[in-house]
Amino acid sequence: MTEPLHVAMDVRAGRTVLATVQRDRVIDLRRLEHGPDVHADVLADGVAVLRGRAPGVVAGIAGIWRHRDRLGVADAQPFAALLADVGARAGLPTWWLPYGAALAWGESLRAPVAGPLAVFALDVTAAGGVICAGRAFDPLRLDLGHLSVRADGLKCSCGARGCVHAYASETALQELARDIDLSLEAPSAIDWQTLMDSHLSGFQSESPQETKLLARRAGWAVGIAASQLVDAFGVVEVRVRTRHPDQWRVLAPAAQTAVDQVCGPRAPKLAAADAGEDAFFTGAVAAGR
Repeated sequence: MTEPLHVAMDVRAGRTVLATVQRDRVIDLRRLEHGPDVHADVLADGVAVLRGRAPGVVAGIAGIWRHRDRLGVADAQPFAALLADVGARAGLPTWWLPYGAALAWGESLRAPVAGPLAVFALDVTAAGGVICAGRAFDPLRLDLGHLSVRADGLKCSCGARGCVHAYASETALQELARDIDLSLEAPSAIDWQTLMDSHLSGFQSESPQETKLLARRAGWAVGIAASQLVDAFGVVEVRVRTRHPDQWRVLAPAAQTAVDQVCGPRAPKLAAADAGEDAFFTGAVAAGR
């Protein structure tokens, strides 16, 4: 019997990526450019194109919610309504998942572990999810990007203090660099990413002391958060996804030191998540199958 096909969509401001997923692999991609807001008919047309190219019947649509700040059902309602509208136009069932949980589920499909797995995404915002016994822990009750690692820590955009997001997200690194007068600012986000890459690439030998400070603080935050997940879920492995090739390499030593100090012999394995963009799509589909 042929595995059913599903369409997964990652809707962002200005761009949406749609993928046709079969079991645990992406077999087709379509990118749509649009304004800050996107209408259901545009997404429905994108789904129709993928259905027309699909080597079989598409059974449903999975949505990936790119939330900001803290998770919340009320915040997700506009996205849920948009997705339901697309599904109604296509005549297909729909479901959605926050992007951190989708990444975690996709990572677990790629390389399952014998125990609970946690995955962090250090993107423009920090997020993540936990997979226990082959299922994602309720993502609306656990927002890894906003685990507090220090009660009197840095103020986060969500209003709380000491969140992982406030130390280790790309947004936080840029703001912290500005606060310590490290010249990482640039005319556009893309240019800033290039500058950050250059600092991280030369980290071992010539990176300025301030960059090392940022790396240590970001890695420490991930390590403390990982330690909390060991206590709460018995997590045996923590994977971290970054968009910059060298970013996890330079954050990892501080993360490992923090988790070793807190957990001792119970310390989980720390590793880079390398499934790439496909993990978001395959994870979102798996959540609703």
